[in-house]
Amino acid sequence: MGGWAVILAADLRARGIERAAFAGCSMGGYAALSLLRIEPSMVAGIALISSRTPADSAAQQAARADMIARIEREGAQVVVDFAVGLLGPATRASKPDVVAAVRVIAGDAQPKALIDGYRAIGSRLDSSALLAQAAIPLAIIAGADDPMLPASDAAKMAAGVPSASFTVVPDAGHISPMETPDAITDLLRAFWSSLGR
Repeated sequence: MGGWAVILAADLRARGIERAAFAGCSMGGYAALSLLRIEPSMVAGIALISSRTPADSAAQQAARADMIARIEREGAQVVVDFAVGLLGPATRASKPDVVAAVRVIAGDAQPKALIDGYRAIGSRLDSSALLAQAAIPLAIIAGADDPMLPASDAAKMAAGVPSASFTVVPDAGHISPMETPDAITDLLRAFWSSLGR
């Protein structure tokens, strides 16, 4: 995650951007938190969508190691059903286009990229204290039906950061920007407006 944050910071500076607000879903949120850790002056605020602030538990690390082993044995296709399972039940039942898109995205991923991603997520640092100390605006957004990050866990994360707002998105699982794009867009617009630029 730290390496990706360094690349992101360099890319932004090459574009003349010295400070920005960031939004990330799942791994994207972890990249934003890594950027806050190494380049805090660049971060005006963060919207975390389906992202945890604590590091992985031992059980979560074991599950990631198991998935890495399966990818090494069977290839990227093992991730397809897993990715579809991250969608909320309302999405799986009534949005076949979203289900199909997730299948394509997951199926097209390169095994090495998936393994690198799993390892990066699994080795990330706990960011709970970092956020509380940074005192930057923070929006924590959780899907009501997220199988990876229960809304109750997301609420506890928000309660630990005085500058945080917390929203639960109905009919959304772990990939709410694809499942409920209008709701997520409205939330991000409101967050952006609250920063005052």
